[in-house]
Amino acid sequence: YTESVMWAFKELYKKGLIYEGERVVPYSYGAQTALSNFETRLDDSYRDREDITATIKFNLPDGRKMLGWTTTPWTLPANLLLAVGSKIDYVQVDNDGEQLILAEAALERYPELDEAEVVARMKGHELVGYQYEPLFDYFQDTPGAFRVVAADFVDTEEGVGIVHIAPGHGEDDYWLGKREQVPVVSPVDDEGRFTSQVSDYAGRLVFDANNEIVADLDKSHKLFKSALYTHKYPHCWRTDVPIIYRAMSAWFVDVPKIKDDLLRANQEINWSPANVKNGAFGKWLENAREWNISRKRFWGAPIPVWKTDDGEMIVI
Repeated sequence: YTESVMWAFKELYKKGLIYEGERVVPYSYGAQTALSNFETRLDDSYRDREDITATIKFNLPDGRKMLGWTTTPWTLPANLLLAVGSKIDYVQVDNDGEQLILAEAALERYPELDEAEVVARMKGHELVGYQYEPLFDYFQDTPGAFRVVAADFVDTEEGVGIVHIAPGHGEDDYWLGKREQVPVVSPVDDEGRFTSQVSDYAGRLVFDANNEIVADLDKSHKLFKSALYTHKYPHCWRTDVPIIYRAMSAWFVDVPKIKDDLLRANQEINWSPANVKNGAFGKWLENAREWNISRKRFWGAPIPVWKTDDGEMIVI
């Protein structure tokens, strides 16, 4: 079995379909390895979890504040961008003298703003390009960071219609950061603990630091609101710990490179039932992405790659 895996790896490599890259992947700090998307959907891996949410005030240079909402406060030290929807309607409200910006559709979720006066309206694209002050000073010198950008995935179903972006801790965040040429920042180690890059919380398990991070933002007058939130959250099927999303170096099969061939081959298959061809399986192929095939496990088949001291890669 191991020999067949190594043979298949080399055949894919010879066809130019294998590469080493960095991606944000589901990660189990219990097993200390990346997980496939399939593994995050096994059995009852998604289950109710209560987390603290935070609505944060991001300060603009002119004194106004943009609100941002997150269910993962532990990712806030790695915040590098804010994302808005270009066509979404936003408002600026005067809340006891404090000027706050959020999506108009989100106002109904914040009774604290019932008495606030709407003093300006704008579309999301008018906010693009604004600079804002970093929440923390850990990565304040990151080039190209701490500005407002547009993203298609922003909506007003939850939160404030403004999304906090940490490119090292979310798949959408990662690709948006790549588009905006912002470096990846991921100050979390293999055990799911903050590294020394985040000095105030170094050594703390990220989930255990949530409350402390929210409290510290409150002390610095950057917290607008916090609340408990029950949601379905993925857990590691082997160790039962909650999964985090983390940028990691990994080996990938370049599936998009052969997607047209896969779609063509699918049309030649006599499927039963017939609707699978252009239904569940066909749709899956249409949306096929790079396949992360590497794991860090004691019981896995080894990847047959050696690297010389000068960086040359040898595949056997």
